[in-house]
Amino acid sequence: MGFAEDLMGKAAEIEKQAFEIGFGEMGGEMDFGFLPFVDHNHNWDGFMANVQGVAGLFAPFTAMPTDDHFEAAMAELRSAMQTLSPGDMMNDPMGGGVGVPANPYLTMSEVHDLMHVWTGAAADDFQKHFVAPFPAYSHNQFMLATVLHSGLAAQQVLWNTARTDIMKVADNTLEALNCIKHADHQRTSMQWTILGAVVATISAPEGGAAIVFYTGLSSAFSLAGAKEGQMKDKEPTGSVDGDTAAAVLRSMKEAIDTTKAQVAAGDQKIAEVMGQALEAARTQREHFIAPRPDLDQATPATVMSQTFLGKPL
Repeated sequence: MGFAEDLMGKAAEIEKQAFEIGFGEMGGEMDFGFLPFVDHNHNWDGFMANVQGVAGLFAPFTAMPTDDHFEAAMAELRSAMQTLSPGDMMNDPMGGGVGVPANPYLTMSEVHDLMHVWTGAAADDFQKHFVAPFPAYSHNQFMLATVLHSGLAAQQVLWNTARTDIMKVADNTLEALNCIKHADHQRTSMQWTILGAVVATISAPEGGAAIVFYTGLSSAFSLAGAKEGQMKDKEPTGSVDGDTAAAVLRSMKEAIDTTKAQVAAGDQKIAEVMGQALEAARTQREHFIAPRPDLDQATPATVMSQTFLGKPL
């Protein structure tokens, strides 16, 4: 049974049990499904509206994206990371478990050997502004790719954890209704783990590694805040509880609302980190992309002048 079928099956069971318990609490008598009497001092219509609305409260969670929704984009970013890997970090610095071997072709050594013998101004500028800082450009592009990859990984964690937490709500609701039926007042508490799991996925690089050549991205990492352990006190705890079926349904709705709020908070955290990283790349373009070399303005007639290549030493 898949997640959606399981969740909606539990929603249907909640409706069934809440109806049976609530009907008895309100003075009703079951007679082969016919309701001969309900004490009109109770708000039966309101209660039934809540019972019949249970499935609608859980239904939106069945549309949450699954892991494969993100896999194609993550595969493209892993490919980009491998293309841009300078070899100084053999693993994803964001802790995503991605092995990143060095790209042996990511070097300017041959270009340096060819260009350093030319005396022209454009040749000097090309050496200074493109060849020499090339490791910095490729490193920053590599780190930007890891940030984007971690954002998608955090989205996967967000929805996977949301599935776990909303299932806890359904299970706790059924347990609370069962406790009423058996006059058992023991309740199982639950802790929402969505936001902490997101922060653990998207927070600062492993070991506090810094961005060596451009620290602007470092603030994007740290924006996610502390690691998971420091988020524990911010994750809400609670239980689905109540001495009547109506009270349990009210408590269930509060738990569902908490789950929705946690999903929104996790999504906002991811958006903040991605937004700051992309803003750093947009506003500090010179740290990621080399300026267009003056050599591209040369013509066959001028390329050997001192303005461009000049003469070889």
